[in-house]
Amino acid sequence: MKSFKETIGGSAAQISEARVQRTVQNTAEYSSKYIDDLKHNFRDLQSKIEDHMDIAPTNTTDIASNLRNFNEKQWIDDFYPMIFQLAQLSINIRIAVNAHNKLFPDDTKTGLSKVDADFIEDMSGIKINEQQPA
Repeated sequence: MKSFKETIGGSAAQISEARVQRTVQNTAEYSSKYIDDLKHNFRDLQSKIEDHMDIAPTNTTDIASNLRNFNEKQWIDDFYPMIFQLAQLSINIRIAVNAHNKLFPDDTKTGLSKVDADFIEDMSGIKINEQQPA
């Protein structure tokens, strides 16, 4: 680490370049974390949908008894908003990855995995094709 005297005695260009580099690095890291958080939210919701699809989580041998208390309307009222939210998250991830890769070409990110993209494509019928070029 430079001494305080060396730091303040450095040229304006050197000091400015160091600040620019730190700002770019910090901003790229925040962008990367934002995308990772979106992906985490996507996978959490994906798990919630998979759990929702399992209408007999404790007893698969006697489905009829599990269906006695099944509320069809509530199931649908819960299901569609989750699918809509998952589709929107997949779009948000794709946009964020594209923007990140344009802003920070030296620190590129990837979108959803093929497995994740296939899941939302299967559920929504929307082609996701998340693996964009950097």
